[in-house]
Amino acid sequence: LHGEAVAVGMRTAAALSVRCAGLSPNARERLDALLDRFRLPRRMPPTPVARLFACMERDKKADAHGVRWVLTPRVGHASVPRLIPRRLVRAALLEAGARG
Repeated sequence: LHGEAVAVGMRTAAALSVRCAGLSPNARERLDALLDRFRLPRRMPPTPVARLFACMERDKKADAHGVRWVLTPRVGHASVPRLIPRRLVRAALLEAGARG
């Protein structure tokens, strides 16, 4: 199950990267196609968003200001960890299969 969780996380980070870091939609589509070839899931089980946020707040990348996300402006490059507005993270989680 770890690989499946990583794949959903990669897809979610790619969605946020398009919205917040300048990743091209085409690069995101290529990532999706690659993960699809390995038959990895596009969506997580219908987990409540509040539960996901509670788990993220205990993550090592979280501090008093929130969770810092490492996004990618282009394939092969990572951005400095940054705070992402909660509403954008929520939208990406819902897109990935979480429930409101």
